[in-house]
Amino acid sequence: MRVALLTLGICLLSVFLYATNYYVSYDLGNDQNDGLSPATPFKLIQTAADLTLPGDTVFVMNGTYTNYFYTVFAIHRSGTAEDWIVYMNYPGHNPLIQVSDWCGIKIIYGASYIEVNGFTIQGNASNIDLDDALNQPGGCNDPNGEPLGFYNGNGIFIQGHNEDSTEYPHHIRIVNNTIYECCGSGIGSMHADYLTIENNLLYNNSWYSIWGNSAISLYQNWNLDSNTNDYRMIIRNNVVRGTRNLVPTQVLCFITDGNGIIIDDSKHTQHASPLGAYLGKTLIANNVVYDNGGPGIHVYLSEHVDVVNNTAYHNQQSEELWQGEIDAWDSDHIVIRNNIMYAKDDKPINTNTNNTDIVHDHNLYWGGNGNSVFGAYTIIDDPLFLGPSLGPGADFQITELSPAVDAGSDLLAPDDDIIGTTRPIGSGYDIGAYEYDPELGTSFPQPLAAFEFSTFPNPVKNKLRIQCTGFRSEKAKIEIYNINGEKVLEESISQGKEHFVLDVSRLIAGMYLCKMTAGKQISTKKIIKN
Repeated sequence: MRVALLTLGICLLSVFLYATNYYVSYDLGNDQNDGLSPATPFKLIQTAADLTLPGDTVFVMNGTYTNYFYTVFAIHRSGTAEDWIVYMNYPGHNPLIQVSDWCGIKIIYGASYIEVNGFTIQGNASNIDLDDALNQPGGCNDPNGEPLGFYNGNGIFIQGHNEDSTEYPHHIRIVNNTIYECCGSGIGSMHADYLTIENNLLYNNSWYSIWGNSAISLYQNWNLDSNTNDYRMIIRNNVVRGTRNLVPTQVLCFITDGNGIIIDDSKHTQHASPLGAYLGKTLIANNVVYDNGGPGIHVYLSEHVDVVNNTAYHNQQSEELWQGEIDAWDSDHIVIRNNIMYAKDDKPINTNTNNTDIVHDHNLYWGGNGNSVFGAYTIIDDPLFLGPSLGPGADFQITELSPAVDAGSDLLAPDDDIIGTTRPIGSGYDIGAYEYDPELGTSFPQPLAAFEFSTFPNPVKNKLRIQCTGFRSEKAKIEIYNINGEKVLEESISQGKEHFVLDVSRLIAGMYLCKMTAGKQISTKKIIKN
């Protein structure tokens, strides 16, 4: 028996010591390959997913990956706490997950310790006519029809207990993805725990589903353990815009959702859930949510949620929805703090409906129809954003004279802001998703062209602020070269990021060439380091 146990231990140890990298290329791959090098990749992501063990990484290369049955690929094998399984874009590549059925990426059968990183996911919305969607099977005009994934597909969905499985996923990271035009949720979960959804760009999702979806939706979170001290659900540093419900919700037959972010029924009051109320804490921080049909952030029938340092602008675009820019409804133990809420003239700043033990403080309000929920240290003033709009180039950084500067609370405030600037700068924490940094200034000289980038300030001392456009479908990078042609700094740009800060404090004084590369497109600028 000792020999058998020793042999088993050696085998298990070898699994962790010799993690495998798999490579996938739809354009160049073949599922008869071994998938173990960029020269011999698999064709389908699913082929690699079916082989993964703890510690493995699946690198996905360029190409358009379409639905394989109901999903583009399903993740059903788990990593461990020490060795996660990672799915990510191959460096320099921008694979497209194209959703025409129920889901792009689905995490099922209790798959846990999984990271999904760096994908572009496009849904089916551009192929749908609204009149057809209103009359789709299973909807209010055809309630006896069988619903179709064509009208209801999600970008990424984390599926817990259902008729096929009694297992629940946990410890999932969804980071650095761009998800757009999905008819259902951009990122959704049901019956899961320990999720981190961070640094994603989501736009124009949830238009045609009959199930009242939202861009980021956590439904009936599940208790893996009894930890009530740490944040188990984290939604942070995301930009969410253009979420709408254009099709009435099934059964109710009116518009109910289309929120930027929703925490939904963690009390487990719906659909005879047997799981019991979720005990974990949820953090929603440093998100920018704008131009969504429902509230930017909506906490519904849930508990223990901290909504801190978010920026919400002109949400509630759907005529039927009026809850506010950031709100809670039938919820308990909620903190709404350090947020900027800028409402349309015909909608409320926020509302407070049947909540208990809810705290509103250090929030900044502007616009709206005069209805709002006041709390301690409420500020009513124009936040003085750098470039507010409802378009993709909107800039909600605050400027030097903004009343949000130094006006926030340090309680629960995140250590940095949405672009990584350390908080606080100055005498206090700023309100909203951005921390004002005086070293970066507040403006760029000119609007940018289709593919371009701008640097500011120039000359620069420590922090170089970069604005870039026109590469949303490409993985981009910034490189800095000295006058001898030697590369002294390189930084990748997350997909969808239009503004970020580069630390150049270690460079010596002098002239440098700053080069931006996105696919085959290249642009350069000269900068001076003081």
